[in-house]
Amino acid sequence: MEVVEEANKILEEKINTVIDIEYIPYVNKQEEILKKLYANDQVDVIDYRLQDLKEYIKDLNIADLTDLLPVYYPEIMGPSIDLDSMYTNGRIYQLPRVSTSAFQQRTCLVIDREFYKAAKEPSVETMKDVMALYKFGIEHENEQGDKFLDGDINRHFICPIFDVLRLCIQENGYTPLAINTFFAVKDGEIIDLFETDIIENCYHYLADMYSQNALSQTFLNWINWAPRPNSKLPGLSMALTSFGMNSYYAIKDPDEFNRRYVTMFIGEHDPYSYKTLHPIFTICDNGSADRSVIACRYMYGNKELNQMLTYGVEGKHYKFVENQIENIWHDSRSVFNWWPSIVNDKFYLAMDYAPEGAEQYVKDFYDHPKQVISGVNNGKLNSYVNLAKADQELNDAMERRQEVYETLYFYEKSLSKGIPYEEIVSDLGKSRQRVLLEFIKEHINNLKG
Repeated sequence: MEVVEEANKILEEKINTVIDIEYIPYVNKQEEILKKLYANDQVDVIDYRLQDLKEYIKDLNIADLTDLLPVYYPEIMGPSIDLDSMYTNGRIYQLPRVSTSAFQQRTCLVIDREFYKAAKEPSVETMKDVMALYKFGIEHENEQGDKFLDGDINRHFICPIFDVLRLCIQENGYTPLAINTFFAVKDGEIIDLFETDIIENCYHYLADMYSQNALSQTFLNWINWAPRPNSKLPGLSMALTSFGMNSYYAIKDPDEFNRRYVTMFIGEHDPYSYKTLHPIFTICDNGSADRSVIACRYMYGNKELNQMLTYGVEGKHYKFVENQIENIWHDSRSVFNWWPSIVNDKFYLAMDYAPEGAEQYVKDFYDHPKQVISGVNNGKLNSYVNLAKADQELNDAMERRQEVYETLYFYEKSLSKGIPYEEIVSDLGKSRQRVLLEFIKEHINNLKG
C-alpha cells in the first residue's frame, strides 16, 4: 500500500524500523489471529483487543509492558492519567494510546444548502434560531416545489433529545454533567436542572415543532442520510448532531454530502477536556517488544507520520481547499482513516464537510484545556453516577431521573399522546432529589485537589 511505503521511509530514517501490515477480515477475526499466534508466525503487534486476555498471556507469550512503558512511552505515566483499567493480573499487557476527549461535545447544525441559502444564511446560536429555521422550512419550497421540511415526503428535522437538551442547557450558561441525569454546573455551582425551566422549555419547543409534522427523534444516520420519499429512514433536510471526528469518518459518499449540506457549530464553547487511555495494541514477546512499543508510539505521536497514516499523501490522496481537506479518490476509494486505531486527534485536519472552525476547536482541547470546576479532573466529574447506585435512596432518586430521560428520549410517543411535561416529571420527588443533589455536591467537593 502506497501510504505504508511512504510511512516506512520516515520510520526507517527516524527509528530504523519498517512495518509490514497483514489485514485479517473482521469475520472470525479473533480465531484467525489466534491461529497465527499459536503458529508463532513472527507477529510483532496485534491491532486487536483479545477477549479473555488472561487465558492467552502465558500460552501466546504476550509481552509484559509494565516495565517497558515508563521507559519507552513515559507520557502515559502522567498524573492526570488513570492506569487502573490497563492492569491484568497486576501487570500491563496491552499498549494504550492517550486520547484527549471533550467533556461535552459541541452541538452542530446540518442543513440543506439550498434551504439555508433561501433563508438568507442566518446566524444560528440558540434553540430559538433553530426553530426560526424550522418554521421557514415548513413554509417555503425548494426549486422543485417541495417544502424544505415536510414529513409527508420524508424531509425531516432530525432532532435527537441528547443534542437538543445539550443546546438548551448550554445556551443558558450551564455546562451539563451527564445529560441523562439533568445536573449541570454554572459559576462553579452544581445545579439540579429540574429546579430551572430549561427542561420544560425544551419539551415545549419539541411539542411546537412536532405539531408541524417534520420532526424526527432519531439520530442522524451518516450512511443513509438522503431524503428518499419512500424510505423508512428519516431523510435529512436539517439536523442537530454532536461534533465528533469519528462520526465524520463514517459518512457515506462524503463529496455528495458536502455538495448538498452545510455543517456549522451552534453557540460558543469552552475547551473542557480530559485524558483517557484506550488499549489498542497487543505486543508479542518475541525479543523485540521494546522496538514494537517505540514504533507504535512514534506512529501515534509524530505529527507528520500520523497525519500521513490518517489522511494519506498530500497531492496523491488529498488536497487542501480553503484550509480544509478534500479527498482525491482512486478507483472509488479513499485512504482517509484506513487505520482507525492509529488516528491521533491531536493532529486532526478538518475535512471539507466539517464545520468551520473544527480544527481550532480540536486544537484548543490540547493547547488550552480548562476545568469545569476548578481543581477537579473533568474525567472524574460524573463518577457520582456509579457511586449513587450503592445507596438505595440515592439510587432510587437517580432512577427516577433516568425514567424522565427515557421518556424524553422517545418524545414522539409522549407528544403523540399529548402527555404534558408536568406528568413526565411528577414522580421525581423533590425531597429525595435534594438529598441526591447534596450528595453530588459533597462528592465533587471531595475530588478537589
